[in-house]
Amino acid sequence: MLTTNGDGGRGLYIRRVEFEFMSETTEKSVPHEQLLVVSGLLAGFSFTALMLMLQSPESFRAQIWPGYSDAYFVLLVSILSIVSSDLICCSLGMSIAAAGRDPESRLWTFNGVTFLIGLFGLMLFIPLIVLPLSFVTGLAVFVFEALLIIWYRRRGPKTPLRPPTS
Repeated sequence: MLTTNGDGGRGLYIRRVEFEFMSETTEKSVPHEQLLVVSGLLAGFSFTALMLMLQSPESFRAQIWPGYSDAYFVLLVSILSIVSSDLICCSLGMSIAAAGRDPESRLWTFNGVTFLIGLFGLMLFIPLIVLPLSFVTGLAVFVFEALLIIWYRRRGPKTPLRPPTS
């Protein structure tokens, strides 16, 4: 908010406005609020990538094996459209969960499953898009992602996404 300092309007100062966003019940961000942001971001990325692929299909029709470039392009578009629609559904479900509606329903399972399908779909898509550039690089990306999944399963949280208990 702009105010004058009382000297005839020669100097403008910005008054500091502070808002209290967190109440006593929401001091920490719960997992479904974090997943809402992540799933929305990934849905936006995957949908944008799908639109770019469909705008210029010739740049994605790589000659990996003779005669299979059309099948490769269809595979990439199929994976990306499934991932994009899945993550959009996950974002919609997460927004309902983040609003606090119906915490005991099957929506929690739906959100977790759709998020994992979308995430693993993107993890499959990335090595496939790198594959025409270099087979070794595509394989290395796939192995790296597999090692990340194994490391996460060993050291990550042991509990699945559940509704908050109060």
